[in-house]
Amino acid sequence: MRRQNARTLASRRDPPAEIVCPPRLPSRYHNRCFLCSFNGLFASIFAIVAVSGLLYYHVLSYSEKFAIIIDGGSTGTRMHVFVYRNGRERLPTIDFGLTASMKVVPGLSAFADDPEKAVESLMELLKFGKDRVPKNRWMATEIGLMATAGLRLLNGDVAEAILESCRKALRESGFNFRDDWASVISGRG
Repeated sequence: MRRQNARTLASRRDPPAEIVCPPRLPSRYHNRCFLCSFNGLFASIFAIVAVSGLLYYHVLSYSEKFAIIIDGGSTGTRMHVFVYRNGRERLPTIDFGLTASMKVVPGLSAFADDPEKAVESLMELLKFGKDRVPKNRWMATEIGLMATAGLRLLNGDVAEAILESCRKALRESGFNFRDDWASVISGRG
């Protein structure tokens, strides 16, 4: 038997709660916030890149740099490895305490009969240069060859053949080299 005023299971449950969503913001306001955050993000990225660039330039402008000159003389061929620093508004400063030189004999003109063998004397010098310049700086290190009296006294074609074999070795050295950086200098002031 059942009482008439007894509650049933269905009547015991509370009515389902209504889910009320917050009103959506007007799209104009939403777009403005997006643009503000986008501009802020863009400005932040730009500032980071600009500051990084300035720091990179500052570090590079005062860091050690290298240059190599090969003096192709009549009695021997000498390599001079220079270490220098750039000042912002000053001329480069050479650190003579770190400058290194090496000489090999004979001079380049001794290879007039076999110009390809001139490379052999350069290989020893190039190894010397690579031992003095950090590998990560090779591509930034300019290398030049200035031949003097010995090559100047040879027939022009022979001198050019010797220079060309040297250019080939310098191109493949890993240092920064251009063909016109290897030449016979006039010896005139």
